[in-house]
Amino acid sequence: MLVALAGATTIGTQILLYAYVAQYYPLSIRSTGIGWASGIGRSGAILGPILGGTLLSMNLPLEFNFYAFAIPGAIACVAISLAGRQTQTLSS
Repeated sequence: MLVALAGATTIGTQILLYAYVAQYYPLSIRSTGIGWASGIGRSGAILGPILGGTLLSMNLPLEFNFYAFAIPGAIACVAISLAGRQTQTLSS
């Protein structure tokens, strides 16, 4: 049940990212911004399970496993908070 919930919220977060990026970048480079955001987001979806499998195979303490996933999450929170908040307006 928790894996299904995590998968559903991950997909929803990626869709919200597209909406944010579409407002953040100017029209002339919007598709490039969406491509970069999507590529970076998908790389996390690939590297996360690889990291999890590696940590499980090492038989490390549970706390270390938590820190291994919490540190990238904290870095992402800081990066998101530092992102500028600008919106583009369409002019005729």
